[in-house]
Amino acid sequence: MHRLIEYLFFLILSCFIYGCMSTPDRQALIPYNDSIQNTVSRLQKINSLDDLRSLPATDFDLAQAVLFINLQTQPDIDVDRYIDYIDNLSAELAYHARNKKSGKEKAALISDFIWEKGFICDQPYWMSFKTNQFYEMWLMDYSNFVALLDTKKGNCMTFSLLYLILAQRVGFPIYGALIPSHIFVRFDDGNYVCNMEPTNNGHFVSDYEYFNTFRSDFDHLAPLNGSFEKKFSVYYLRNLTNKQTLGCFLMNVAMVTINNDNFDDGLRLLLLANQLNPLDPDILNNLGNVLAMKKRYDIALDAYNRQLSATPFKAKAYYNIGAAYKELGNPVQAEHSFKLAVEEKPYTFHDYWSITLAHYELGDYDTALARMDKIVHFDNKHCRAWYYKARVSAQQQDYSKAIDCLSKAVTANPISKRWAVRDNVFIQMIDDPRFRRITEQ
Repeated sequence: MHRLIEYLFFLILSCFIYGCMSTPDRQALIPYNDSIQNTVSRLQKINSLDDLRSLPATDFDLAQAVLFINLQTQPDIDVDRYIDYIDNLSAELAYHARNKKSGKEKAALISDFIWEKGFICDQPYWMSFKTNQFYEMWLMDYSNFVALLDTKKGNCMTFSLLYLILAQRVGFPIYGALIPSHIFVRFDDGNYVCNMEPTNNGHFVSDYEYFNTFRSDFDHLAPLNGSFEKKFSVYYLRNLTNKQTLGCFLMNVAMVTINNDNFDDGLRLLLLANQLNPLDPDILNNLGNVLAMKKRYDIALDAYNRQLSATPFKAKAYYNIGAAYKELGNPVQAEHSFKLAVEEKPYTFHDYWSITLAHYELGDYDTALARMDKIVHFDNKHCRAWYYKARVSAQQQDYSKAIDCLSKAVTANPISKRWAVRDNVFIQMIDDPRFRRITEQ
């Protein structure tokens, strides 16, 4: 409520200072609609999923491509209706941009315009979420671009697409840009550059503010330095092509599809996402994980090794490689990869957790438990930390402690009940009424 009041105050203030944007009549928009149609006519269209593989970097109709992808999971949507809506929004934006000369004016205009049209994000979670909590959540359900147009609610992916689609149609130099697990947009005309945070209504955010979010992610992370920042900026905080951004969108759609138990279609979309953006570490990580879930560990290893080359966060990639080798029955290579993981610095919570699991896989239970204790002290609802504490206790035949930790894991996330009943580590506890009570409730 406080944030909403704050937003309303700034909206009212901006109306007094700048005047709210008035909606021009249809006659006034005719030349701008014509201009938009002329621009769109020159852009390549997508007619099949195979067309995605040969897309140019930028000169394709991003709106049509995004809606075509949505059509794969929602075959009954009226694409033409949404294209018309987007074209009309673009024409109106072009009308308001007619007297905007500077990059700063244009950047401010598109954010204000999207706000005025009711696309308001009340929760700028890029600043407020903690990665270890995000690890337990699934915010991808907001990755439906059609739903954004219908409800004006979305996540960083769909809000960024709205900026990019309008920008393409009116000729604004706006690009997608990434930090891990988050996408935003950047205005860059060669003279004026600014980052616009789509989950905070276009608020301008510096590269340093984005980079600095890792410092407060978890209490026990390695400090960031210039050497790491250089590695980080090889891919992150860089302008993406529209093709790369579309790959990120495809990844989100693919993971929603997989999360809805449609593995085959989801994997097909995820492989396409990797072809569109082969450098994205998150796409490679998800691709490896899904292939591993399908027990295609040899192909998963290829994805993980490419992830290792693409990411500055090496610990997670090394752990994933070790886990794949373990499943392939290659304990020597698995141990080697786990040892490489524990030698890495934990720059993010994902790194810290991967190093913790590597200690666990190496049989260094004391170190693994000490790290898990730090995690649950920081976040008492971290399901996986409690679950692995239960595993260690069961392996040490301390079944009462295992029951206690497993109960906390189930409280944090009921999915751990499903894990536990399939986990051979708990085989000696199957008939324990306490175990049955936890896993059956």
